[in-house]
Amino acid sequence: MKNNGESGFCQARQIEVKDTTGAGDAFCAGTSAGLTYGKSMLEAMKIGSHLASSVIASCENVCPCFSQDKFDIVKK
Repeated sequence: MKNNGESGFCQARQIEVKDTTGAGDAFCAGTSAGLTYGKSMLEAMKIGSHLASSVIASCENVCPCFSQDKFDIVKK
């Protein structure tokens, strides 16, 4: 995958942190899923950030279930 010289910044979400266990895995999973479904790197990172923040805001260390249409990653 080429980034074509692009760079950028993905703003952190403002949440109340309860436990950071699993946040990196959730970020990686969300970003990978976004890229798999053809999203740009920035869009994919936003998905990863959303999933990671949902894990951080919970006492659980797993991602809650999100439907694919929430992130507009329905396979066409």
